[in-house]
Amino acid sequence: MKSWKVIVYLTLCISTGVGSVSFAASSTDVEIHFESSPQRHLTYNHRPRLDEVVLQALNKTDADWRKIDWFTSGIYDINVELKLKQQVFGVIAKQQAIASKRYHGSWFYWSQLRNSLESLHYAKRIFQTIDPDATRLSLPLNPKLTGNWLMTLKYTPKDVLVLGGVTKPGKQMWQPRLDAGSYAQTAGLFDNTISKVTVIQPDGKVEQHQTGYWNYSFSEISPGAIIYVPLPVEELPVIYPNDRLQNPNDLVVELLRNRLP
Repeated sequence: MKSWKVIVYLTLCISTGVGSVSFAASSTDVEIHFESSPQRHLTYNHRPRLDEVVLQALNKTDADWRKIDWFTSGIYDINVELKLKQQVFGVIAKQQAIASKRYHGSWFYWSQLRNSLESLHYAKRIFQTIDPDATRLSLPLNPKLTGNWLMTLKYTPKDVLVLGGVTKPGKQMWQPRLDAGSYAQTAGLFDNTISKVTVIQPDGKVEQHQTGYWNYSFSEISPGAIIYVPLPVEELPVIYPNDRLQNPNDLVVELLRNRLP
C-alpha cells in the first residue's frame, strides 16, 4: 500500500512540476543577425514574449530602432529543419533532366536557378511583424518563445533580387516607381512573351504582377523584394506521381519566402 502511494506522489510531482523531482526549465535561445555586425545571442531561462526579445536585441546590437525596417526584419523558427529546400532541389533536378532530354532550352535556366538557390540560406520564417509597437498591442502577435530562434534586424535594403527565367539573375539597385517587368527585362527574359511575374515582398507576402503590354498594371515593389520569373514546366512521366501534383514554380516561391536576408 505504501509503494502505491509513492508512485502516486511521484506522478503528481511530474505532472505539476512541484516536489522533490526537478526537470530542466524551459530555455530559449535567440540568435541575432543585424546587418554586418557579429552574430549575437540572447539566452533565457524562461519563455520571453516576442516584444521583450526584440527590445533586448536592439539594445544588445546597438541598432538604431528609428532606422529599423520592420517590413524586412523577421523571426525564424530553427527548432526544426526546413526540409522544403531538398524537396525543391529534387523537383528542379527532374525539370532540368527532362527539359534536356526534350531539347528544351529551359534546362539551362533550371540549372542556373538551382545554383542561385544553393547560394542562399533559409529557415522557417514566421510571417508576422516583429515591430514591438505592434506586437505589444496584440497578444496573438506577441507569443512566448521557447527553444531556438533566429531574428534578423535590418535597415532598409537598397536592392531587389531577380531570379528564375532570366539570363542574368542577381541583385539590382532598387528604384522608386519601377515595376517588376522593368527589373525582369533588365535581367534578360528567357521568354519575352511572359505576361506576369511573382513578387515576394520583404514581409513574405506573395503577389502576381501583370507585365504584358495587354494586361499591364503598375504595382509597387518594396526594397528587399524578390522578383521571380516563372519557368516553363515540363510534364513529368507517370513514374513521378507525387511530383506531378506539385507546381515547381510554386515550390520555388515558397522556399524563397523563407530566405534569410
